[in-house]
Formats: sequence, structure tokens, C-alpha cells
Amino acid sequence: MNTALSQDLNSALDRALNYYVERRLWWQELVRKAMQIDLSWNTSADQYAELYEQAITRARRSASS
Repeated sequence: MNTALSQDLNSALDRALNYYVERRLWWQELVRKAMQIDLSWNTSADQYAELYEQAITRARRSASS
């Protein structure tokens, strides 16, 4: 592993562990919020389809100008 990448990872883990130990309530709230995020394929597909429709609309507007 790249040394800089390894140091960054270690730093991020140190910060996370510090929050876990020192700011227990904050950490629990972060976990609760993260678990409420919808990461399902259906949601991702819907977002992709919306983005695709927006791109098509922009392309059509540009072509007609």
C-alpha cells in the first residue's frame, strides 16, 4: 500500500476511534443516521434514470438552439 494512502487511512481510523470513545452519543447518532440512508438498487436506478432524463432534455434543448 502506498505510504501516503496508508497514513491517511490510519489517520481516519484514529479519528473514528477517538469519536467512538470520546463522543459516544455523537457516534451513536451518526450510526443511526447512516443506517437510515436508502442505498437500495431501486433508489440508485431511479436516481440514474432521473439524471439520464435531465441529460436528454439538455441535449435536446442544445440541439434545437
